[in-house]
Amino acid sequence: MNRQLLTLSDTILPMIIPNASPKELIQKRISIRSFQPQNLSPQIIQGITNFAAKVPHLFETQLRVEVLHIPSIEKDRDLKLGTYGIIRGTNFFIAAVHPRGTLHLLNAGYILEQTILYATSLELGTCWLAGTFNRDDFGQAMHLSENETLPAIIAVGYPHGQSFNLMDTIFRTMARSRTRKAWDQLFFDQNFNQPLSPERAGAYAGVFEMVRLAPSASNKQPWRLLQLGRDVHFFIQRAPTQKKNIPFFNLPYVDLGIAMAHFELSAVEEGLAGTWQISPPEAINPLPGMTYVATWKGIS
Repeated sequence: MNRQLLTLSDTILPMIIPNASPKELIQKRISIRSFQPQNLSPQIIQGITNFAAKVPHLFETQLRVEVLHIPSIEKDRDLKLGTYGIIRGTNFFIAAVHPRGTLHLLNAGYILEQTILYATSLELGTCWLAGTFNRDDFGQAMHLSENETLPAIIAVGYPHGQSFNLMDTIFRTMARSRTRKAWDQLFFDQNFNQPLSPERAGAYAGVFEMVRLAPSASNKQPWRLLQLGRDVHFFIQRAPTQKKNIPFFNLPYVDLGIAMAHFELSAVEEGLAGTWQISPPEAINPLPGMTYVATWKGIS
C-alpha cells in the first residue's frame, strides 16, 4: 500500500508546468463562481485531461477524470449547485468517477486538487462543488456504472471581470473561504494534547501552512495532522453532530485528499522526500470522532 520515494523530478506539476511553484499556485488559487461566457479550447480541454491522467494515484485506487461540456446549462443564467453558491458564465466542468470506497474518495481529492492547480497555472478559474449538484445529469454524462460514484465536480472557465467580483466576494464570505483554522486546531506534536508550533515543525513549517490553506467542503477543514519525528500522520475529525447515515458523510475523505496533495507538493518543493503509507501510529489515542487515514513517512 506504500507509494515509492518521491523526489522533485517525480512531482507532476513541475513536469508539465515549466518552473512551476506549487506553493505559489496554492496561494494564488481562490474559488471563482463568475465566469466569462467563453468556451474552453480543445487544446485546453485535452491538456487538463492529459494532466489528470499523469498524476500518480494514492495507494491501489482508480479514478477517471474528464472535462465535460454541458451545453444545456445556459451560461447567462445562475446555476445553483453545491451546498451553497451560484455558478454563472460557464458550462464546462471537471468531473471524476471511481469505484465506491473511502480510499477512492481520498484519491479523488488528491488528483483533482492537483488538476485544479494546473488549471490555475493556465489562468483558469475553478470552484469545487460537492454538495447537492444534480448527480443524475452529471452521472449520465460520465457514463456512471452501478458500482461507481461521482463525489464532486469542478466548475472551470475564464474568470469574469470586475463587474461580478461582488457576487464572488459575497459567496466566499458566506463559505468562510477567507478564514482558516489556527495551527493549534489542526496540527499536533507527539500527541493530541500538544499543539504543534511552526518552530517545532521545523523544515515542515511551510508545508503545514500550505495544508492549512487547502479548500474543503463548507471550509470545515476536517483534517488533523500529528507529527512524530519525520513522520506525519493524517486523521479525519468529524463534528460531534455528524452521523454516518447523513448524505455525503464520507466527503471529508475528499477534503483530506486535497490536504494530502498540498502537503506532498509543498514537501517535495522544499526538498523533503517521503512516501505515503497506511501505518497507524502506535500508542496514540485519537480524540473522539477522529479516524486515522494515512501517513507521510519522511525520508532523510
